[in-house]
Amino acid sequence: MNRHQVLTGAANSGDHCYAVGSVEGVSFTAYVAGCDIVILTGDFQRIQIIPGAVHGYVQVSCIDCCTDTGKVSRNTSLKNQYYVMLSLKWP
Repeated sequence: MNRHQVLTGAANSGDHCYAVGSVEGVSFTAYVAGCDIVILTGDFQRIQIIPGAVHGYVQVSCIDCCTDTGKVSRNTSLKNQYYVMLSLKWP
């Protein structure tokens, strides 16, 4: 199975399930679909998927992106909420 086949549906509902950031002047969009984080270019072409297996198959409830360093933070609905900073891998 290819990583692009991980997605099973639309983005999670809510106001904080997508964010826009940039790295080295190049903008990108990140959104969450279930347990997965999807990174798209400024013109919405997929460049990276971070599968739910990376963070224990827990549904992501909130995501944010840094506009300077290109890091993505995510938050789950667990009682002990935590953030994981992920660096983007450009092709």
